[in-house]
Amino acid sequence: MSFVDTLVADLAELRRCAPLVHNITNYVVMNSTANALLALGASPVMAHAREEVEDFAAMAGALVVNIGTLSPPWIDAMTAATLRAKEAGTPVVLDPVGAGATTLRTRAAETLLETGGVRVVRANASEILALASATAETKGVDAVHAVGDALAPAIAFAERSRAVACISGEVDHVVDGERQLTLRGGVPMMTRVTGMGCTATAVVGAFLAIQNDPLVAAAEGMAVMSAAGELAAEQARGPGTLQLAFLDALHTLGEEELRARVRSVAPTGAEVLVVGPPGSGISKVAEVVHLMSAVSRGPFVKRPAAGLTPEAFAALCEQGAGGSVFLDEVSAMPEATQYAALEALEQGGAVRVIAGSTADLAQRVAAGAFNADLYYRLDVMRVRIPSLAERREDIPVLFRHYVAQAAEQAGIPAPEIDPDHLAALMAQDWPGNARSLMSAAMRFVLGMPDEAAQEGGLGLAEQMAQVERSLLIAALGRQNGRASEAAKALKLPRKTFYDKLARYGIRPEDYRR
Repeated sequence: MSFVDTLVADLAELRRCAPLVHNITNYVVMNSTANALLALGASPVMAHAREEVEDFAAMAGALVVNIGTLSPPWIDAMTAATLRAKEAGTPVVLDPVGAGATTLRTRAAETLLETGGVRVVRANASEILALASATAETKGVDAVHAVGDALAPAIAFAERSRAVACISGEVDHVVDGERQLTLRGGVPMMTRVTGMGCTATAVVGAFLAIQNDPLVAAAEGMAVMSAAGELAAEQARGPGTLQLAFLDALHTLGEEELRARVRSVAPTGAEVLVVGPPGSGISKVAEVVHLMSAVSRGPFVKRPAAGLTPEAFAALCEQGAGGSVFLDEVSAMPEATQYAALEALEQGGAVRVIAGSTADLAQRVAAGAFNADLYYRLDVMRVRIPSLAERREDIPVLFRHYVAQAAEQAGIPAPEIDPDHLAALMAQDWPGNARSLMSAAMRFVLGMPDEAAQEGGLGLAEQMAQVERSLLIAALGRQNGRASEAAKALKLPRKTFYDKLARYGIRPEDYRR
């Protein structure tokens, strides 16, 4: 059964049984949320009192928790209701409105997630990033990040929290750590109406009361919101009339409208475009996307797109059948191959295509340098990797990881990293991003200069001596301090090797484990 078939059946079941949807939501949207649920066919109850929330949470088909207007008594009531819902088997959808904007909101959302009762988190990109990384910030309750920025963190967040992450925006992404659904639709005017996101959360709650799979329920709710919004926009003259037309559309939405408008649901096999600055690890992220998909057991084949002929592309797809093909720097793909790739994607196949680019493909499309249809096909699901300059707070964590990794590869103990060194690293711009930081970590482990400024005061002989010393230490580390084996590995006579150790004051026994 297709997604649309399931949606049509679930909407009919929702209207037949009118599930009770318990809402603990904010003052601003209480009226519009209740009206939307009624128009859809559900039965809303808006109950916030600590003395009764547990009773309603136990009897309801679903619980909707929205932290838009908070106070300590409300947080207490939300927590109690979520815990009771978990005990009663009532699914919970959380709307972490403004998470990341204030400590109160972020901690409230985290407290609710820690109950283990939340099945779906419906949020904008900035709110998801705040919960996923604890470092992202929002502008009040509005998103300041693109949906693509939040996709990779959302996948990790969903896997860690065991809750479906539903990111709403110009494109909606629904992920649970293993599966992904992508939906296009809706109209820009919906963003001019207060509470449309909160209404979406409530609609997701209504479908959670009917559909046992929270990923499908979340996607169904977002699909209905988009379809109703499009229908309403055809009648509306502005945001005011859109609100009224939207309620009518929810009420009258039927099979014909759903099949006509829910046209862009992409399952896990949807194409993915991974973008980021040079050195940011695009190919690594592409591999993670593959490993977290339903085709993770299949092959992961990666090739540069530059110089790839149509015939080579076809052979690549055959090689990656049952898995994923990663096309690195897709902006450099020859024009003929772009047309061949578009045709292959439109026909469908047994391989998932993941493309990577450090270039701005939208600009290349505007300049006529890249096939527009192929770009829009690849851009269904975008993952953007921010530069290190955008996330300086991550530099110490990454550097420590790279130092431990480099020390293990070299077979030597990881050196201590003092706070001043970390501060100096955070002050740099890192135009080479993660790749440059990884190289700096390797140089740090091997005792080599880690900044050009430090190297600037050394002549060629001194710099070469530092490199030679580092290579000697690395060889001893890999050979567990066995000098004779290290000499063999470096293809040096034993006497020459020992002479060099003496020159640099290196003792083999210091590298025995």
